[in-house]
Amino acid sequence: MNPSNISIHIEKAIIRVAPNGLPASIIDVSANEVIKPAERFELVLDGQAVMDHRTGLMWWNDESDKLDWDKADLFCKSITVGGFSDWFMPSDEQMLTIVDRKLHNPCLPSIFKTHGEYVWTSTQTKWTEGEAGDSRSFWSVYLLNGYVYDLSAYGEFRARPVRVAAPAGQ
Repeated sequence: MNPSNISIHIEKAIIRVAPNGLPASIIDVSANEVIKPAERFELVLDGQAVMDHRTGLMWWNDESDKLDWDKADLFCKSITVGGFSDWFMPSDEQMLTIVDRKLHNPCLPSIFKTHGEYVWTSTQTKWTEGEAGDSRSFWSVYLLNGYVYDLSAYGEFRARPVRVAAPAGQ
């Protein structure tokens, strides 16, 4: 092993770190594919979406107006972009796959358009499961810094639709 490089093995991936501390490559062990950070994200659909080649998720390259959770969920399910109508609101875990906490204001890679504000996720907080209406709360991601917060369903925040475009690692 080259003493100037470090390899980190995490579940199904190996992250190789360069001497400057930045990821040199990400290897998806399940697919035996090397994905360099610069190649992970790609503008597709004439710039209307961003393809994440590591997760297989395609992200709408914009955010909705500020909406309460129910309207944001409906927005995500109703949008048609590039001929695709299978968009949905991402879970908190899916949303965090594009957050880079080494970045600030916003914490998304520069390929993404963002307002740097709160974005809804589909993940309801455990303590409000089974409740209806405004008494529910959902996890949201603050795209200024990447922190996750629980917000009441009646609040008005943005949505970023996503769709599954390919198996992870392709």
